[in-house]
Amino acid sequence: MKPYRTPVLDASAIPQVALASMNATHREELDLVNQLGVLLEQGMEGAVDVPAITAKVGEWVEHTRDHFARENRLMQAHGFPPYPMHSGEHERILRELEGLQRQWLDTNAVEPLAKFLFLDWPGWFNQHINSMDRVTAQFLSRFLVE
Repeated sequence: MKPYRTPVLDASAIPQVALASMNATHREELDLVNQLGVLLEQGMEGAVDVPAITAKVGEWVEHTRDHFARENRLMQAHGFPPYPMHSGEHERILRELEGLQRQWLDTNAVEPLAKFLFLDWPGWFNQHINSMDRVTAQFLSRFLVE
């Protein structure tokens, strides 16, 4: 079995939280990741589409940056007590993604990006949603009407 195969995660595997807007954002991110996964899978087989991968990585980083900024604003606006811990995790993963983006732009090496996307990111994504996002959404649902 190949370690890198798409989809990276099936949409039915995304944990749901108490806010529809957060669930929609998670779904959008998964869609981007799965699209990038297809490109990286093809790249691992020798068909590296540098412009397409570059564009998709950029889209993923921007989506993640916007996603985290939106959550951070909501947590701050409503006085979410564990804000520093949750926003710190956002900062950590965003720095990691930006580092992978820089590495890709410098080297066009598929392997480091594929390793993160297929092996590291799915576990982090599920864990983050099941822990930090679940608690955050439950807290924010008291203030937000969707």
